[in-house]
Amino acid sequence: MGFKTIEELMEYSKKIIGKSINDVADDNEKLDGSPMKRKKGVLGNLVETEFFHYPQNNNPAADFEDLGVELKITGIVETKNGYKAKERMVLSMINFMDVAKETFEESHLLEKNQLILILWYHYIKGINCRDYKFKYILLYSLLRDKKIIEHDYNIIRKKVLEGKAHELSEGDTTYLGACRKGRTGSDTRPQPYSDIPAPSRAFCLKNSYMTLILNELINNKFVLNNEQKVYNYKSVLEYVESKLKPYYNKTQFEIIEELNVDLKTKPKNLNKIISDRLIGKDSELKNIDDMFKYSTYIIKNSPIFGDNRAKERMSFRNLTISEFNEKWDDSDWKHYFEEISIINIRYHFEKSNSKNGTGILQDVIQFSFTDKDLDSMEKTYNMVKDAIEKYKKQELGEDIEDYIKLLPTPKSFEGQILEILPKTDKGKRSYDTLFKNEGDTTKVAFALNKDYLNEKYKNN
Repeated sequence: MGFKTIEELMEYSKKIIGKSINDVADDNEKLDGSPMKRKKGVLGNLVETEFFHYPQNNNPAADFEDLGVELKITGIVETKNGYKAKERMVLSMINFMDVAKETFEESHLLEKNQLILILWYHYIKGINCRDYKFKYILLYSLLRDKKIIEHDYNIIRKKVLEGKAHELSEGDTTYLGACRKGRTGSDTRPQPYSDIPAPSRAFCLKNSYMTLILNELINNKFVLNNEQKVYNYKSVLEYVESKLKPYYNKTQFEIIEELNVDLKTKPKNLNKIISDRLIGKDSELKNIDDMFKYSTYIIKNSPIFGDNRAKERMSFRNLTISEFNEKWDDSDWKHYFEEISIINIRYHFEKSNSKNGTGILQDVIQFSFTDKDLDSMEKTYNMVKDAIEKYKKQELGEDIEDYIKLLPTPKSFEGQILEILPKTDKGKRSYDTLFKNEGDTTKVAFALNKDYLNEKYKNN
């Protein structure tokens, strides 16, 4: 089926809203249940052949080549807070050899994906994908947020030019990610400036970015021609550094005094008080710049001492029991750790037991998680999941201590980087809340251990 204009394509695409591929297929034999469940991407293939009526192909050009429009099929899920993107949206495989030669403007990425027709279907766990109903359509352009996306492309390209394609992480960037494709060690590609094979990766639009675009569409706030939009900063790191640099090499007390903060005591969260004043509270940042709405980041204050050694672990939010119902690959934690960028504000103390208030604001660094890190995190996640499931079945009897022993406490396995720790002063009793709890939220959390942080701090 040919389309003469983009308007004609969009008008036709509206016909799929409220329907499933089951409703539009001409040949039901193509909708056999077993291959539908096994083959990833089959829904997209069927939309191409059964709805748009053009043959599948591996053409490197855009799907609707005459119009310069690429077709993407992706899911949304319904949560208690509304709809969110089910996953990142993969754009095209990364050829490290080509990326080294191509600027963003010259790239195959932009050539193929400058305009994208997105068809969003409603994902419901447990039903066959042939029954997913399509809910929204959108014409999107990679140039919409060009300043940020081009900056992300250049970050990825810079690592390739440095011979570090094997160190790429989705958390390196803001909107445009370099996501892993394939899980085995054999899924690699050559890179131009290193003999180390690099894991196969694809350019993608991150889950958090897709979710914000989706909700702009739902709330009639999406604007396609957004190229003239003014961004004050290219990254969260750039923003944080700009606010903190004037206070580098000053102690916590000196900064507090300059900010005219009246403290009658020396609170433990002195660093948080400072960062809230200088950077803004988490709830305020989204009103400062759209970049904060679209990106996945966390700002953490860390005390260090000596030759940049961590004084304490770096913890995350409290765990909930229900989130461990999912396998690692489908879990929110995996998606979070894949995309997250840690913006780490560091205060240097002379000794590990130096008094609060004497720490000197040293710098801000950024880090994200490698494939090796994620493999270790998967082990930690599965240990928690396994302990919860065993307790539900009472496999080890009724004594809760036997299940606590299964948890990924410090030094549970070789190469461990992520631990579980109590978030209250009740210590070990906090672990009970993973098993006996009136609500879903527990009093324990994941934390990066000091050995891992020290390794990250070596080169910073």
